[in-house]
Amino acid sequence: MRLTGNIFGHSRDIQTELPLQTRAASRAADEPGCAMSGEDREPPSVDESLVTAALAGLPGATGELLRRLAPLVMRHCKRKVLPGERWRIDAEDLAQEVVLAALAALPRYHYPAGAFLAYTFAIANRKLAETRRRHRNRGVTPVGEFSDESRPLAVTWADPWAEVERADVRRRLTALLATLPPRTRQILRLRVVDGLSARETAEVLGMSSGSVRVVQHRALSDLRRRVQADHWFQVT
Repeated sequence: MRLTGNIFGHSRDIQTELPLQTRAASRAADEPGCAMSGEDREPPSVDESLVTAALAGLPGATGELLRRLAPLVMRHCKRKVLPGERWRIDAEDLAQEVVLAALAALPRYHYPAGAFLAYTFAIANRKLAETRRRHRNRGVTPVGEFSDESRPLAVTWADPWAEVERADVRRRLTALLATLPPRTRQILRLRVVDGLSARETAEVLGMSSGSVRVVQHRALSDLRRRVQADHWFQVT
Protein backbone atom coordinates (compact mmCIF):
# COMPACT_ATOMS: atom_id res chain seq x y z
CA MET A 1 0.00 0.00 0.00
CA ARG A 2 1.30 3.43 -0.92
CA LEU A 3 0.19 6.50 0.99
CA THR A 4 0.50 9.49 -1.28
CA GLY A 5 0.14 13.15 -0.58
CA ASN A 6 -3.19 13.23 -2.40
CA ILE A 7 -4.76 11.29 0.46
CA PHE A 8 -3.56 13.51 3.27
CA GLY A 9 -2.96 16.80 1.49
CA HIS A 10 0.79 16.30 1.33
CA SER A 11 2.82 16.74 -1.85
CA ARG A 12 5.40 14.00 -1.30
CA ASP A 13 5.04 10.24 -1.48
CA ILE A 14 4.90 9.00 2.12
CA GLN A 15 6.12 5.55 1.11
CA THR A 16 9.26 7.16 -0.34
CA GLU A 17 9.76 9.67 2.46
CA LEU A 18 9.23 7.23 5.34
CA PRO A 19 12.46 5.18 4.98
CA LEU A 20 14.48 8.41 4.79
CA GLN A 21 12.94 9.70 8.01
CA THR A 22 13.36 6.45 9.94
CA ARG A 23 16.95 5.96 8.75
CA ALA A 24 17.79 9.48 9.87
CA ALA A 25 16.10 8.82 13.20
CA SER A 26 18.01 5.55 13.57
CA ARG A 27 21.35 7.27 12.96
CA ALA A 28 20.42 9.98 15.44
CA ALA A 29 19.50 7.40 18.06
CA ASP A 30 22.94 5.79 17.77
CA GLU A 31 24.94 9.02 17.99
CA PRO A 32 26.06 10.01 21.50
CA GLY A 33 24.93 13.38 22.74
CA CYS A 34 22.20 13.81 20.15
CA ALA A 35 18.53 14.55 20.72
CA MET A 36 17.64 10.90 20.32
CA SER A 37 20.19 9.49 22.73
CA GLY A 38 20.32 12.13 25.45
CA GLU A 39 17.75 11.78 28.19
CA ASP A 40 17.76 15.55 28.77
CA ARG A 41 16.96 16.39 25.15
CA GLU A 42 13.80 15.30 23.41
CA PRO A 43 12.98 14.91 19.71
CA PRO A 44 10.42 17.37 18.28
CA SER A 45 7.11 16.74 19.97
CA VAL A 46 3.86 15.79 18.27
CA ASP A 47 1.52 18.46 19.55
CA GLU A 48 -2.25 18.50 19.39
CA SER A 49 -2.44 21.32 16.84
CA LEU A 50 -0.25 19.42 14.37
CA VAL A 51 -2.36 16.27 14.63
CA THR A 52 -5.52 18.35 14.22
CA ALA A 53 -4.07 19.93 11.08
CA ALA A 54 -3.13 16.51 9.67
CA LEU A 55 -6.60 15.17 10.43
CA ALA A 56 -8.06 18.14 8.55
CA GLY A 57 -5.81 17.42 5.56
CA LEU A 58 -4.03 20.78 5.63
CA PRO A 59 -1.13 21.00 3.13
CA GLY A 60 2.20 20.02 4.66
CA ALA A 61 0.70 18.86 7.96
CA THR A 62 1.12 15.14 7.32
CA GLY A 63 4.70 15.62 6.17
CA GLU A 64 5.53 17.55 9.33
CA LEU A 65 3.74 14.92 11.41
CA LEU A 66 5.87 12.25 9.73
CA ARG A 67 9.06 14.23 10.41
CA ARG A 68 8.25 14.55 14.11
CA LEU A 69 6.74 11.11 14.57
CA ALA A 70 9.59 9.09 13.02
CA PRO A 71 12.29 9.81 15.65
CA LEU A 72 9.86 9.32 18.52
CA VAL A 73 8.72 5.96 17.18
CA MET A 74 12.29 4.94 16.40
CA ARG A 75 13.41 5.66 19.95
CA HIS A 76 10.39 3.81 21.34
CA CYS A 77 11.12 0.75 19.18
CA LYS A 78 14.82 0.73 20.04
CA ARG A 79 13.93 0.78 23.73
CA LYS A 80 11.34 -1.98 23.40
CA VAL A 81 13.40 -4.42 21.30
CA LEU A 82 15.52 -6.38 23.76
CA PRO A 83 19.28 -6.83 23.14
CA GLY A 84 18.89 -10.59 22.77
CA GLU A 85 16.33 -10.31 19.98
CA ARG A 86 17.92 -7.57 17.87
CA TRP A 87 19.45 -10.16 15.54
CA ARG A 88 15.97 -11.09 14.31
CA ILE A 89 13.86 -7.98 15.01
CA ASP A 90 15.05 -4.83 13.28
CA ALA A 91 13.91 -1.71 15.14
CA GLU A 92 14.16 0.42 12.00
CA ASP A 93 11.90 -1.89 10.00
CA LEU A 94 9.49 -2.05 12.91
CA ALA A 95 9.43 1.75 13.21
CA GLN A 96 8.70 2.14 9.49
CA GLU A 97 5.80 -0.28 9.76
CA VAL A 98 4.43 1.50 12.82
CA VAL A 99 4.62 5.00 11.35
CA LEU A 100 3.00 3.81 8.13
CA ALA A 101 0.18 2.18 10.12
CA ALA A 102 -0.30 5.34 12.19
CA LEU A 103 -0.53 7.54 9.11
CA ALA A 104 -2.91 5.08 7.47
CA ALA A 105 -5.12 5.30 10.57
CA LEU A 106 -5.52 9.08 10.30
CA PRO A 107 -8.74 9.02 8.22
CA ARG A 108 -10.46 6.81 10.83
CA TYR A 109 -8.87 8.36 13.92
CA HIS A 110 -11.74 9.79 16.00
CA TYR A 111 -10.04 10.12 19.38
CA PRO A 112 -8.48 13.15 21.11
CA ALA A 113 -5.76 14.71 18.95
CA GLY A 114 -3.51 14.95 21.98
CA ALA A 115 -3.59 11.16 22.37
CA PHE A 116 -2.29 10.36 18.87
CA LEU A 117 1.26 9.69 20.08
CA ALA A 118 0.00 7.29 22.75
CA TYR A 119 -2.12 5.62 20.07
CA THR A 120 0.95 5.27 17.84
CA PHE A 121 3.04 3.78 20.66
CA ALA A 122 0.22 1.30 21.31
CA ILE A 123 0.42 0.26 17.65
CA ALA A 124 4.17 -0.23 18.09
CA ASN A 125 3.68 -2.42 21.16
CA ARG A 126 1.09 -4.55 19.38
CA LYS A 127 3.23 -4.99 16.26
CA LEU A 128 6.26 -5.89 18.35
CA ALA A 129 4.21 -8.50 20.24
CA GLU A 130 2.97 -9.91 16.92
CA THR A 131 6.53 -10.07 15.59
CA ARG A 132 7.75 -11.87 18.71
CA ARG A 133 4.88 -14.33 18.51
CA ARG A 134 5.57 -14.96 14.82
CA HIS A 135 9.25 -15.71 15.47
CA ARG A 136 8.36 -17.90 18.45
CA ASN A 137 5.93 -19.94 16.37
CA ARG A 138 8.50 -20.34 13.63
CA GLY A 139 10.88 -21.84 16.15
CA VAL A 140 8.50 -24.55 17.36
CA THR A 141 6.49 -25.39 14.28
CA PRO A 142 7.97 -28.35 12.39
CA VAL A 143 8.24 -28.15 8.64
CA GLY A 144 6.57 -31.08 6.94
CA GLU A 145 8.40 -33.13 4.35
CA PHE A 146 6.92 -33.34 0.89
CA SER A 147 7.07 -36.46 -1.24
CA ASP A 148 5.61 -37.74 -4.46
CA GLU A 149 2.90 -39.46 -2.43
CA SER A 150 1.80 -36.21 -0.79
CA ARG A 151 -1.85 -35.45 -1.25
CA PRO A 152 -2.67 -32.65 -3.65
CA LEU A 153 -4.09 -29.51 -2.13
CA ALA A 154 -7.86 -29.57 -1.96
CA VAL A 155 -9.64 -26.80 -3.83
CA THR A 156 -12.54 -25.29 -1.93
CA TRP A 157 -15.14 -22.96 -3.35
CA ALA A 158 -16.74 -20.17 -1.37
CA ASP A 159 -20.43 -20.61 -0.67
CA PRO A 160 -22.17 -17.47 -2.01
CA TRP A 161 -25.09 -17.92 0.37
CA ALA A 162 -22.70 -18.15 3.32
CA GLU A 163 -21.05 -14.92 2.18
CA VAL A 164 -24.43 -13.20 2.03
CA GLU A 165 -25.30 -14.49 5.49
CA ARG A 166 -22.00 -13.29 6.96
CA ALA A 167 -22.55 -9.86 5.41
CA ASP A 168 -26.02 -9.75 6.97
CA VAL A 169 -24.58 -10.68 10.37
CA ARG A 170 -22.00 -7.90 10.08
CA ARG A 171 -24.71 -5.42 9.13
CA ARG A 172 -26.90 -6.37 12.09
CA LEU A 173 -23.98 -6.32 14.54
CA THR A 174 -22.94 -2.91 13.22
CA ALA A 175 -26.48 -1.67 13.83
CA LEU A 176 -26.32 -2.98 17.41
CA LEU A 177 -22.97 -1.28 17.99
CA ALA A 178 -24.39 1.99 16.68
CA THR A 179 -26.87 2.03 19.58
CA LEU A 180 -24.05 2.13 22.15
CA PRO A 181 -22.80 5.43 23.60
CA PRO A 182 -19.92 7.00 21.60
CA ARG A 183 -17.34 6.47 24.35
CA THR A 184 -18.33 2.80 24.66
CA ARG A 185 -17.94 2.33 20.90
CA GLN A 186 -14.50 3.95 21.08
CA ILE A 187 -13.42 1.57 23.84
CA LEU A 188 -14.63 -1.50 21.94
CA ARG A 189 -12.92 -0.36 18.76
CA LEU A 190 -9.60 0.30 20.49
CA ARG A 191 -9.72 -2.93 22.50
CA VAL A 192 -11.28 -5.37 20.02
CA VAL A 193 -10.47 -3.96 16.57
CA ASP A 194 -7.17 -2.13 17.13
CA GLY A 195 -5.94 -4.62 19.73
CA LEU A 196 -4.85 -2.09 22.36
CA SER A 197 -4.48 -3.13 25.98
CA ALA A 198 -6.72 -1.68 28.68
CA ARG A 199 -3.87 0.56 29.85
CA GLU A 200 -3.16 1.82 26.32
CA THR A 201 -6.86 2.42 25.68
CA ALA A 202 -7.11 4.34 28.93
CA GLU A 203 -4.16 6.51 27.94
CA VAL A 204 -5.70 7.31 24.55
CA LEU A 205 -9.11 8.18 26.00
CA GLY A 206 -7.91 9.85 29.19
CA MET A 207 -9.52 7.48 31.68
CA SER A 208 -8.40 4.77 34.09
CA SER A 209 -7.69 1.24 32.89
CA GLY A 210 -10.18 -0.06 35.47
CA SER A 211 -12.92 2.08 33.95
CA VAL A 212 -12.02 0.78 30.49
CA ARG A 213 -12.40 -2.83 31.66
CA VAL A 214 -15.72 -2.10 33.38
CA VAL A 215 -17.19 -0.35 30.34
CA GLN A 216 -15.95 -3.08 28.01
CA HIS A 217 -17.37 -5.86 30.20
CA ARG A 218 -20.76 -4.18 30.50
CA ALA A 219 -20.94 -3.40 26.79
CA LEU A 220 -20.04 -6.94 25.71
CA SER A 221 -22.48 -8.42 28.23
CA ASP A 222 -25.23 -6.13 26.97
CA LEU A 223 -24.49 -7.01 23.34
CA ARG A 224 -24.45 -10.71 24.20
CA ARG A 225 -27.88 -10.50 25.84
CA ARG A 226 -29.33 -8.57 22.93
CA VAL A 227 -27.94 -11.01 20.39
CA GLN A 228 -29.33 -13.95 22.35
CA ALA A 229 -32.74 -12.26 22.53
CA ASP A 230 -32.80 -11.39 18.83
CA HIS A 231 -34.95 -13.90 16.95
CA TRP A 232 -32.98 -13.39 13.73
CA PHE A 233 -29.74 -14.59 15.33
CA GLN A 234 -31.53 -17.60 16.80
CA VAL A 235 -32.90 -18.84 13.48
CA THR A 236 -29.65 -18.30 11.59
